Amino acid sequence: MGFVLGDAHRPDTAVNNTLIDLKYNGIDIIGDSPILRGNHVLKARVTPLHIVDFTSPQGSTVRSQPLLEKNDLQRGAAE
Repeated sequence: MGFVLGDAHRPDTAVNNTLIDLKYNGIDIIGDSPILRGNHVLKARVTPLHIVDFTSPQGSTVRSQPLLEKNDLQRGAAE
């Protein structure tokens, strides 16, 4: 699941999703501030939640500030 450069005044919302046995990250957030509530990420092989700010080639930065509520984020065993 990915969130990239969203509108901070109208955040995307992901509620009650289940992601299982992921090869890479479970949820990627890049320069966005979504609402994540009641999601389950199980067995993410890299990281269940990856949050980074976005920096444009011109040097401006868009911060990532997700709202996290009651999520179950579990890392799995690496292969």
